[in-house]
Amino acid sequence: MARLTSPPLTELDIANFGGSFYSYTKSRVEDIMKFYPNCLILRLRMPVSDDLHARNFVTKIANYPKIVNIPNSNSILHDLLPVAVALAEHHETGVYNFTNPGAISHNEVMMLYRDIIDPSKKWENFTLEEQSKVIVAGRSNCELDSSKLMAKVKQYVGEGYQVDVPEIREAYRQCFTRMKEGIQQHPGAAA
Repeated sequence: MARLTSPPLTELDIANFGGSFYSYTKSRVEDIMKFYPNCLILRLRMPVSDDLHARNFVTKIANYPKIVNIPNSNSILHDLLPVAVALAEHHETGVYNFTNPGAISHNEVMMLYRDIIDPSKKWENFTLEEQSKVIVAGRSNCELDSSKLMAKVKQYVGEGYQVDVPEIREAYRQCFTRMKEGIQQHPGAAA
């Protein structure tokens, strides 16, 4: 498995990737927005919802025949959206790495997916070099340090807010369990 740069990137680090239009424009807008004292900037990574919507990171990699096996930070929306509300209610500003703590590889995600959602799921790996030959734009791979966000989560829990942002592996287990329950309640939603 390929390794990421170490240590994880903090909110003070500049964007480490501009190889796609999305990444380039996102980093340029952040460079401008951080000078405004009333802005809150949330850095999401590979967002995951509790359904199999086409824009869900899990749906995307589950439909690829081959994936790279590189750990990345991920944003489990079920965990993080209540924190976004709390940040807004507290009038927080600045940049926050808006991810669950830790990094998880695509293989680990697919193994959890297979174990909880689809026991028949199979995939193959390929290298970054092989991947670059079949994609239109490059992809970013990184781990973001979420300690600034987690300090706020701890503060908000102390104030009585119902927020919980588990480590990424536990977050995926919980997400896939909720996803499976949703699929069982609405079988057509799995398509």
